[in-house]
Amino acid sequence: MVCTLWPRSWAIDFHFYEDSRAMPSVADWIRLRTAENGYSPGLVTNELGQRGPDTALGGNSKSAWEVFTKMIMALALGVEKVVWFSADSIGTGAPWPDKVG
Repeated sequence: MVCTLWPRSWAIDFHFYEDSRAMPSVADWIRLRTAENGYSPGLVTNELGQRGPDTALGGNSKSAWEVFTKMIMALALGVEKVVWFSADSIGTGAPWPDKVG
């Protein structure tokens, strides 16, 4: 997704549900691949959450710690806008019940 209403002219928006320890690699990869093509976009994430085997994942303190860690890590990595995706799929039969905010 490309956001055109941004001070840098544009930004790359990535969603992140994986283990927080992988986030530096993801941000580095996006920056490397865009730089190889002559671009230097801002990075934003409008969807941070957690992936797991079932929807019970979002209802415990470990999940909250992981999401908070992702928010802080994203800011430390220079991601310019960070949004915790607070919606969940508990009880809704969502197509991706393994991802919750």
